[in-house]
Amino acid sequence: EMLWGGVGERSSLTQSVHSPLGLPLSRSIPPPALDDAKLEAYDSEVRRGARLGCVIWRRRMKRSYVMNSVWQSLRNALGRRGSLTTSHREFNKADAELMRRMGGTKVAPQENPGVRVELDIVPTIENEMLLAAEMRTIRDQLGFISSAPQQVMSVPLGASSSGSREKPNVLDAHVTPIRVTGREEQQPREKLAPWGYGDSFHRAEVPSSLAKLEQSIRDRRAFALGDLRDITINFRGASLFKLDPHLDPTEDGENIVIIGLGSPTVLTFTREGTPLDHHKSRGARTRHAHPMERHSAGQSGHRTARRTAEEVAKSSWADDDIDVAFPRRAAMHFCGEARWSLRHAIRPGVILAQPEQRVCDWFGTMNKLLPREQERISIVMAFDSVRT
Repeated sequence: EMLWGGVGERSSLTQSVHSPLGLPLSRSIPPPALDDAKLEAYDSEVRRGARLGCVIWRRRMKRSYVMNSVWQSLRNALGRRGSLTTSHREFNKADAELMRRMGGTKVAPQENPGVRVELDIVPTIENEMLLAAEMRTIRDQLGFISSAPQQVMSVPLGASSSGSREKPNVLDAHVTPIRVTGREEQQPREKLAPWGYGDSFHRAEVPSSLAKLEQSIRDRRAFALGDLRDITINFRGASLFKLDPHLDPTEDGENIVIIGLGSPTVLTFTREGTPLDHHKSRGARTRHAHPMERHSAGQSGHRTARRTAEEVAKSSWADDDIDVAFPRRAAMHFCGEARWSLRHAIRPGVILAQPEQRVCDWFGTMNKLLPREQERISIVMAFDSVRT
């Protein structure tokens, strides 16, 4: 009736009627020289035309909405694709504050071997707790013992608090690292994660919590990340996080991103350690070393290297090691030299006897101790380089 401007007044029927699209449905309504029956029929036809115009309008709006949705999706995809073509962000002050050489000196941005840290990728403690709970559920379904139980020793700092001349207690325990991965290692077939590995990685099989975490990393636009090639989840407990120096497999790709849950720690980059992958795959696929890895294989003979667990715990593997403080809920990315020339590792830890016995990492120097929590979950995502 609003289209009509008062149907009951015949004098008003001389105005034009338009559809919601602004198109005239009739040039004009003829003067009321018709009888009531013919006028009612004419009115019905005009109303029908108006309704037809509304239907056409709704259909066009629906098509427009669909096209807008498709266009927005394309824009989002293009936006993500656009971020893939950019380079990694510059090294910043936060990276420098989280990196130390042995002795406690900072690592200047121009000396950074390729390590970047993004804080609060998991934004809150509550988010972290929920994500950790989901990772434990995945562990219960797919977790396997990734190696034989390891003897891990954390050495004490100074003498025992009792003042006794006896050697202080050393935390010496067998720990059993548990891993979830789609890469074929020594796990039973039923423990092989459904998302696969490398060229056979299946994004559709990735749990939603991990897919959202990956998207959070990409949304920061701090790292230039290509296709996702691996997700591995590692579980360690009892504050014993020791990790031997190693390079991740070449098939993982150029970019490694680690997200730490549950506890802070210190990741150490060193040239010491075996140049071979520490993950042995089922089946004999020959692994070809990356050129930077081959170049670095013979460079470890010019430094003072330490081998015993006590020496490593107190003095690291070598004098030119680089420590990176790794806060919980953060994402650490490394590529370039840090990916291919340096091994990454975690020292056994030291025991702080007072006020309570607690395992700590040290950061560049023994004067800077970072207490560990009981459990640490590391989610390792490996990405290819960006293809332009």
